[in-house]
Amino acid sequence: MLAAVLHGPRDLRIEEVEKPKVKGGNVLVEVKACGVCMTDLHMYTWEFPVKTPVILGHEFSGVIAELGDNAAEFKVGDRVAVDPALSCGVCEACVSGRNNLCERLTAIGGAGDIIVNGAFAEYTMVPKEAVGAIPAEISFDEGAFVEPLGCCIHGVDVSGAGIGDVVVLIGAGPIGLLLLQLIKLVGASQVLVVDMKEERLQLAEKLGADVVVNPSKEDSAAKLKELTRGKGANVVIEAVGSPITVRQAIQMVRKGGRVVIFGVAPVNSKVDISPFDTYFREIEIVGSYAITRDAFVRSIAMLRSERIKVEPLITERFGLSELAKAFALMEKKEGLKKLVYP
Repeated sequence: MLAAVLHGPRDLRIEEVEKPKVKGGNVLVEVKACGVCMTDLHMYTWEFPVKTPVILGHEFSGVIAELGDNAAEFKVGDRVAVDPALSCGVCEACVSGRNNLCERLTAIGGAGDIIVNGAFAEYTMVPKEAVGAIPAEISFDEGAFVEPLGCCIHGVDVSGAGIGDVVVLIGAGPIGLLLLQLIKLVGASQVLVVDMKEERLQLAEKLGADVVVNPSKEDSAAKLKELTRGKGANVVIEAVGSPITVRQAIQMVRKGGRVVIFGVAPVNSKVDISPFDTYFREIEIVGSYAITRDAFVRSIAMLRSERIKVEPLITERFGLSELAKAFALMEKKEGLKKLVYP
């Protein structure tokens, strides 16, 4: 089978590799569509060094092509999405319902303590426990959004945002625009979206943003104060992954509010935080990492409900041999979601 194999920093090769031999409780998935994630880019550029050779790709949907001996719950031809976060199920985090923080987390094609081959390939083998059936009304392109949407559902859970809240989203990339739609669904009274790209802000408005701000043209903190009579936001979600925007998020949250760090910042980056300000305003600064199994299941349900729009977020489609082109566009911050079809 063909696969895009990462051998080192920016050393991506399209190669013929052996198709996985399926056994036990595993299934073989023929990959139909796979999203390209910023995490993939970080590993491709070696910002997150990984053990190589490895096949990346963790946002995917496909069809079950083969079954292991102990995977009778499924049948060949089933349409599926895959939860790439493989947890042990028995550690303290897992039994408390926080399997995304598993002490022995294994990632299918994504960032994790242990990484196994992912979906930038014609086929990939996954445990049956990672599989979720998707109905015919969910296209394979939409199925590739199950994982990122699930991460966003978890992020909204962590945020605690609810009816009547003022919410700021910093970053209107694919993740920010998914978060926007979810935040609107939970009942926020006002959602302000901040981004440097006008075309992203225009799409944010179409998807429900109440106010959009380009910080290269307008002071976003001043705009928020104007909207909230100086109070700030109940919740600020940082979905860029930059120390600069994390600082901005802390400045924009009101007393007693919550900042969610969702964006993936460089591993060694630092942010200066005032302990006195955090204490005096009693603000919370929390992280949102990856996806829980519960969020994965709810993600499929939300896509099936058609209350989340993902088609407007897809700006480029590539064959497997063009994966490096997708990475190049992402580095330039051009377009939104890129899909690959092995």
